Amino acid sequence: MQRQFSGSLTASAILLYLFSISSAIAQSPGPILLSSPSGQLRASIFVDTSHRLGWSLTLKGRPVVGASAMGIDIAGKDPQGHVGLDAPVLSTHHSSYPWKGVHAVATDHYRQAVIAVRHKGNGLRYSLECRIFDGGFAFRYVVPSGGLVTGESSSWHVPDGSRVWYQENVYYYEGLHYTRPIADMGSRQLGPPVTYQTAAGDYACITEAALYNYSGMSLHSDSAGTLHAGFINDPQGWQINGAITTPWRVVLVSENLDGLVNSDIVADLNPAPPAGDLSWIRPGRAVWSYFVHDNVTTLDLEKTYVDKAAELGFEYSIVDAGWDSSWPNTLDSLRSLVRYAGRHHIGIFVWKSYASLQDSSVRKAFFRTMHEAGVAGLKIDYIDKEGIEQVRFYEKALQDALAFHLLIDFHGANKPTGYNRRWPNEITREGIYGQEWRTYTPQGAINNAIIPFTRFLAGPADYTPGVFTSSLAYGTSRAQQLALPIIYSSPLLCWADDPARYLSSPAAGLIRAIPVIWDETRVLAPSKIGELVIFARRKGKDWYLGIINAGDERRLVLPLNFLGAGNFRGEIIADDLRSSDSLLHSVSSFSTGDSLHITLLNKGGLAARFTSTESEAVPLAIVPAGSYLQGPQKVRIVSKPGAEIRYTTDGSEPGPQSPSYKAPLVVSSPVLLRARTKGADVVAQFLTAPAPVTSPSGGIFVGQDTIRLLTRLAGSIRYTTDGSDPVSSSPLYASPIVLHRSTRLKSRVFFTAGGVSEIATQDFQQVAPDTAQTANTIGRPGLTYTYYEGKWDSMPRFNTLTPVKQGLAGAVALDSLPARPNEYGLRFEGWIDIPETGVYSFYTVSDDGSLLYIDDRITVDNDGCHGDLERSGDRALATGKHVFRLDYFQNGSGQTLQVYIKGPHMEKQIIPAALFSTP
Repeated sequence: MQRQFSGSLTASAILLYLFSISSAIAQSPGPILLSSPSGQLRASIFVDTSHRLGWSLTLKGRPVVGASAMGIDIAGKDPQGHVGLDAPVLSTHHSSYPWKGVHAVATDHYRQAVIAVRHKGNGLRYSLECRIFDGGFAFRYVVPSGGLVTGESSSWHVPDGSRVWYQENVYYYEGLHYTRPIADMGSRQLGPPVTYQTAAGDYACITEAALYNYSGMSLHSDSAGTLHAGFINDPQGWQINGAITTPWRVVLVSENLDGLVNSDIVADLNPAPPAGDLSWIRPGRAVWSYFVHDNVTTLDLEKTYVDKAAELGFEYSIVDAGWDSSWPNTLDSLRSLVRYAGRHHIGIFVWKSYASLQDSSVRKAFFRTMHEAGVAGLKIDYIDKEGIEQVRFYEKALQDALAFHLLIDFHGANKPTGYNRRWPNEITREGIYGQEWRTYTPQGAINNAIIPFTRFLAGPADYTPGVFTSSLAYGTSRAQQLALPIIYSSPLLCWADDPARYLSSPAAGLIRAIPVIWDETRVLAPSKIGELVIFARRKGKDWYLGIINAGDERRLVLPLNFLGAGNFRGEIIADDLRSSDSLLHSVSSFSTGDSLHITLLNKGGLAARFTSTESEAVPLAIVPAGSYLQGPQKVRIVSKPGAEIRYTTDGSEPGPQSPSYKAPLVVSSPVLLRARTKGADVVAQFLTAPAPVTSPSGGIFVGQDTIRLLTRLAGSIRYTTDGSDPVSSSPLYASPIVLHRSTRLKSRVFFTAGGVSEIATQDFQQVAPDTAQTANTIGRPGLTYTYYEGKWDSMPRFNTLTPVKQGLAGAVALDSLPARPNEYGLRFEGWIDIPETGVYSFYTVSDDGSLLYIDDRITVDNDGCHGDLERSGDRALATGKHVFRLDYFQNGSGQTLQVYIKGPHMEKQIIPAALFSTP
């Protein structure tokens, strides 16, 4: 006879029954086993053989977090003392709530265990609260009495073979993201969220939630593959009066990227918002004068931005720093702007510094004044840390602002931890390497393709997308910039460029339409972190598509099965393959069985809107939808029977006088083909095939160099080494080319249909390596450092300044040196030991400026005031010790300094400390 649970049993009682075998810990050394509602995710809480508290996590039996430590350190008591556990108190929870983010309704479904922890050696007692969701696991410590918190033992052992995506700014989180295998992480400070993919293909993301009255958590990696909780902003600890409730330590888990992006767990772990009318909290889009006008603001300028915001149909305009110090009759001018904006139904945000708002009475008085002036919100800047002082400020500022109906956008901020649920007037925050830096970095497009699966998992970000000049947008294309506001979530979506550029763009209609909150989000295949991002997002019945391509040009066929039933008018904004600063606009009809044929530029993208329509579908397509010419190409333009189609081949808009399509066209040379019929307008590019890829792509070499030529096209590569253009009789590339002298190498693809590609031209220069300066000298490990104080906009002449401090550093690192937070300079000097003669690439990542010298020759120039920016240089060096000098200055706000090396038999890596020495 099958036994059934009585319907009168509570969920807690059922769970207690299910876990009864493993929960009697007071009498048994066995682990407490917790399963998610679906049973697929399982956590184990245990006491190890050394009597220390630990945990692990599996997904369908596959390891996601290996055996890792837990514990909190109060008043210096060892958190890893002799531990005992009481039987857990178990419960379950299932609810939902409206949400302004990746979807309209959030789900909060978990099983919870509350476990009493006893440290028998030091008498410390606290509760360990654990919640396990289908998409993740979270735990926190609750200590009944207050005290000095000096750290935690919380850690996450990342499974062997995993790949990690991370950034290293642990103060205000404006760091570029990088990736490496967990085995190569070594010792690093990491700013969560940190995402990794296991060897089995599962994804996990580590962060924290509900950061209230506690110091913010960073992570520190070690050589064994474990990430440890760190509190770098309060290294001496922090005092808490009353019960200590830590933030939740969170790991999001999913078999796919869609599950990560759609997680609600960070929000779920925060309290519900306060009761009362919150209808005044209005998400929206904003214009912003700061980016284009170099932080120069005037009342007249801001009124023109209000006009443009109204023309775009936006809801807000942001007035950045300087208004309160440069405007005449400041408050009267602000009221004048607010009144002017109100007539256009535009809300005004104004900038204010954190330093000016720390005093509670001053802050409340300012908030009251802004509310009475009619200001919609505040952009509070330069918080720059997440110590307990700053964390307490966040909540107090939001609470005060809520009382005065003010929206808040925090800048110079830490990672989000779910404040926007508890305090929904937090409309967005920075805490991201956004585009306000206006610098070029080769990492830019890769960073763009990483952060949807790292930083944005924690909450909205004020990234300031929509930069229409690629040199100011990390080298990314205009189409990618249009995709960013579709992919990146921010209920206050600040568009960075001059609104006039949007209004004159073929994408103006799409820009006016892109929402800031969504009903549904899907991450589509073949998305891959750091390489390709494809998001489909729904608002009402309409769908939006955003694509980021971080790598080389690629072609893909994308099924539109996310559309569902019905007909859709599709507006497609694609890259002009001839220029990353131009766009191609197409309109046609689509349904769920159709596919898009897409060509993406290197660092390019695509943005599209599919509007549900009841009208008859008017399909129009050019077949093929563009190509690289390998010879004469037959092209068809297809639509419904009887449709009148007009076309042009010079890129102009088809009109009544344009040729009427009657039969297939033969395209033999590059053209921009446009076709139009009633209700549809499409475009296709037929271009000369791209040149072969040369690897390496030119540069210096020592002795000899081996060159490879690559093409993805079905043709033969021919090349020359005398500077002449390749012809059909030139040497055929069949194996790597070995160069023994300086050479100009040209190559080209030849196709059987008679076409040819563009020509690749690369210069290779044979050089003699710089001889070692001190080949046999033995010195002390490390580098000397000299520390200066001052404020500079470019590298000072340190030789003319008086040092404040001098000493020995183990390697190039800022966190171990006695420097003040802002406005200082450093010079590192010593030797670098080159292990093998050859060409070495050196890279610096710095915020602000840095200059790297090898043998007294400047090798990497990364000078100037800027955020995290990578630059590089090559040197030919002989085996032995070479003079190393690195100058650095920090102007204000952020600080970063890293130096990498890449050379013969050496992958790109932070210069190992073992290579440094000093006399």
